[in-house]
Amino acid sequence: MIQSVVITSVFAPLLAALFSFSFRKYAHSSSLVITSLIAIISIFLVFQLFEQDPVLIALGGWLSPLGIQWRVDGFMALMLLLTNFIAVAITIYAKSFFASTQQSAYFWPLWMMLLAGLNALFLSNDLFNWYVTLEIVGLAAVALVVIANSVTAYQAAFRYLLVSLVGSLCFLAGVALFYRTYGALDLYILKDMVVSNTTT
Repeated sequence: MIQSVVITSVFAPLLAALFSFSFRKYAHSSSLVITSLIAIISIFLVFQLFEQDPVLIALGGWLSPLGIQWRVDGFMALMLLLTNFIAVAITIYAKSFFASTQQSAYFWPLWMMLLAGLNALFLSNDLFNWYVTLEIVGLAAVALVVIANSVTAYQAAFRYLLVSLVGSLCFLAGVALFYRTYGALDLYILKDMVVSNTTT
């Protein structure tokens, strides 16, 4: 049950991004439904996991280090809850903000992609997945700045992109150093290795 709920919090916004891009007339309503659904899911996760052990979810049945593994506990559920309740408020406000512009056609898919990246970032349990999700969030954020369609927006987006690229390259270099040193990127495995090295 928890596994299905957690997977929904990431893949539902991705599906909403595709839906809102293909059916622009229903973009706002679908985004509002998805953000509200994930907010409700987050409440369920907080009550289920606040005083329980973390739940590990291996996507596709592949365990670390070969597969993608997510980790959800009370703190992660709380982060999902806060993020998605704010997402509901943003979704409601954006309806009136973009009411008379063509920019809304691009806003809703990018907004859903950004939300999916944030949720996946909170759940990721290894450093490389952190890198991938940060890239998704960064690219979506840059594109959201660009849709303002002004010289100032283009300049800000270009600066944002440069800073984001430098930061992501530094992060990727750190990931490579961790893998070269420990031969693993899973946070649980790295924690045990680091602790064992410091105690010897």
